[in-house]
Amino acid sequence: MNQMLNTQALIAGLLTGSLLFGLAGCAGSTPRGNDTAAGVPSSLGSSRSLTDLDGASHEILDGKSTTVLVFWATWCVPCRRELPDLAVAHAAHGESAQFFGVLAGEAKHVDEQAARKLLSKAGVRYPQRRDFDVSLAQTFGVKGTPTVIVLGPDGQTRYHGHSLPESWAGLLDK
Repeated sequence: MNQMLNTQALIAGLLTGSLLFGLAGCAGSTPRGNDTAAGVPSSLGSSRSLTDLDGASHEILDGKSTTVLVFWATWCVPCRRELPDLAVAHAAHGESAQFFGVLAGEAKHVDEQAARKLLSKAGVRYPQRRDFDVSLAQTFGVKGTPTVIVLGPDGQTRYHGHSLPESWAGLLDK
């Protein structure tokens, strides 16, 4: 009887741990809204370069445009649901802001081929960047995916949230 109770306790513990681990990596249940004031850095500080899916390096801030960073993962259900809406936002605002998808993590943890397929299926045309050492994600305190960050041309954070802004108005102004 004790062995059966121990086995049940072990299974319950493993299930609870798996659930908590899964939620930490995917913030789909996080409340909507701008959490810029919640301990998130107010500025990128200096421009950073990230590698694209083909290995070329690019600056993410140009000093002229508003920048939208979308931290996402292929296995994240809310991320996949947001992709078509992001494609629409980019089509509507791509001339006034530069959009970048950001896939954070080592190469062995990111399926770039799956990313390409999902992006194509959703009609996403904005460039994707790799944050191999997760330094950009750490800079902004990214706790899960999806995370959307809007930076002014000066690198100041205008929006930081786990969902798309309810309105892009005012966020994308120069």
